[in-house]
Amino acid sequence: MHKKSGTAIRVVVFVALLSLLWVSGSQAQEYPKGPVQIVIPFAPGGSTDIFWRGISEHMAKSVGGQIALVNKAGGGGIVGTSFVVNSKPDGYTLLSANSDPLNIAPLFTPDAPYDAEKDVTFIAKLAVFPFAITVRADAPFKTLEDLVAYAKANPKKLKSAVAGVGTTPHMINEMFNRDAKVEITPVPFAGGGECVPALLGGHVDMTVLSIAPVKAQVLSGKVRVLALFSPTRFRDFPQIPTVAEKGYKTSNIATGIGL
Repeated sequence: MHKKSGTAIRVVVFVALLSLLWVSGSQAQEYPKGPVQIVIPFAPGGSTDIFWRGISEHMAKSVGGQIALVNKAGGGGIVGTSFVVNSKPDGYTLLSANSDPLNIAPLFTPDAPYDAEKDVTFIAKLAVFPFAITVRADAPFKTLEDLVAYAKANPKKLKSAVAGVGTTPHMINEMFNRDAKVEITPVPFAGGGECVPALLGGHVDMTVLSIAPVKAQVLSGKVRVLALFSPTRFRDFPQIPTVAEKGYKTSNIATGIGL
């Protein structure tokens, strides 16, 4: 994360925390009186987890209190979201989530134990990140065209690690199947942090993940990103093309981290 953007995010989070309590100046100065718990409804090692572990220490210093990060994965984010919904609404148990538990998961789970429109309150959008198709460095696919050609010749043979059923990566995988007229089989894991070892270990052929969980492996040369599901190229890796550049314009999805 660039220093400038990191500072901006800390400011946004600080303002977001203060906005939780619509109170007088003296009361605002007293917040937080105790630890603020931020629930990450996904497994460790994914984009949301990496984001918070990168700024939580700075954030704690900014607000002058303790920030506790708690991973409660399961059900495409439903488990962690339910925990927050059922907690005391005092501003000390917050949810860091994206569209997975709030928009997508309820469609797959009509009896989800919360109403995303009524039971949670949006505070702030903190970050937006692109998703990508990633393969091992020793994979025979050097370009997106190589992968699509193989997938067309071998329906359902390619296995793609995605971070759970009904998540954004799962949806992207299915959208790309439609756009490219291929059948790549999604293999769900508990989170992005589990997808990367599966790829490196040869248990799957590719992943549809955001950049954060695979960035270290990209820089070390262990994996190769074939294309980004993004309207524009990513500034940290300007050499990586987008799927739109390859003719798959409807597979452009970016998700973010909200509080």
